[in-house]
Amino acid sequence: MAKLDPKEKVRRAAIRKAKSDEKKRIYAEGVAQRKVQRAIKALAKTTALETKRHANQLAVELTRQKRRAIVHRMVLAAYVPGMDAEELKMAGRKIGTLIFELSFRFMGWKSAAYLTTKAEKKQAGEAFQPTHEHIYPRQFDGEFLMCHMITMGDLSFDLFCDYMDVFCQTAHVLNNENKTLEKYQKADIFISPETAYDAAGIKVEQASGNYTFYRLEEVAPPEVLCSFFGRRSCL
Repeated sequence: MAKLDPKEKVRRAAIRKAKSDEKKRIYAEGVAQRKVQRAIKALAKTTALETKRHANQLAVELTRQKRRAIVHRMVLAAYVPGMDAEELKMAGRKIGTLIFELSFRFMGWKSAAYLTTKAEKKQAGEAFQPTHEHIYPRQFDGEFLMCHMITMGDLSFDLFCDYMDVFCQTAHVLNNENKTLEKYQKADIFISPETAYDAAGIKVEQASGNYTFYRLEEVAPPEVLCSFFGRRSCL
């Protein structure tokens, strides 16, 4: 029997892995849907108003999870063993764009300039809306996920969701501050939201309330952090 070409072996292995990942995804989505169904049944014992409110919350959460599941599948599909640096950057760019289309969450940071402008506009009776600035830049997000795939070989949906809790965080800033931050949020130099804001000279205040700042170093495996940041010390 003739030996398979090494490239053919890699291709077949990738196909088998893709089929396995798809089965895992279908199972995970089935589990999630069953959990939602059980929760809705339990809510039947509450008042009609509470049931409706909770059902709406569950529907929003289910929609959010479904959208994340789609992006998760695309991350797995985007990675192909043997990709060169340029292909990885292109894949990272596409994945980063998809992440920015997911629902985001305000993490409590408000720039000092934004707070001052908001107060002035309020006193003048003028409407004013903040710029929702993603504290982790999209190209960085996508390339980091590609680095995770290279380093670990796989990415579970649970860990992917933890990553999204990090990457989908936003702060309230002014539009010109958002543009200034772009200079310090390039994927090849970005280290953390704090260093980017400090470099841009943007001071922030933490809003009062129940806000959580999810940090990448608390989510990502140490070996992925070390691989991505290269010469930096392991966190």
